[in-house]
Amino acid sequence: MRGQAYVAPPNRHLLVASDHIHLSAGPRENRTRPAINPLFRSASLAYGPQVIGVILSGNLDDGTLGLWEIKRRGGLAVVQEPNGAEHSQMARSALDNVDIDYRIELGKIGPLLVKFANEEIDLNHEGLEELSRTGPVCFRQSD
Repeated sequence: MRGQAYVAPPNRHLLVASDHIHLSAGPRENRTRPAINPLFRSASLAYGPQVIGVILSGNLDDGTLGLWEIKRRGGLAVVQEPNGAEHSQMARSALDNVDIDYRIELGKIGPLLVKFANEEIDLNHEGLEELSRTGPVCFRQSD
């Protein structure tokens, strides 16, 4: 799975396990299949604090519950800045309901994820503030 990108086909949820991926015809979530919540939940169960959930432009609140699970298990939550999103509902729902680590413009999400992939990151999130000081890549949401 390392170094590979997977896309859920129509009408199937993409689920992650520690040693494989699985396609599921499980119930629709937010009236859709595939949905983000099953993917995020399964990834958080399989990899706990190693998971980074990213919410981008979209409607309704898909992804919020899954992102909450990622955070509950020690992972990171990244959300596209809703003011720059074509559809801001998903990002706003995540921001309203989950303790977000990074709220960031769309064009800066890729470089942030590359930094995470290429640098040793303390799974207790120590040292992430250092990443945010490297320039206007991202900022932490304050309470």
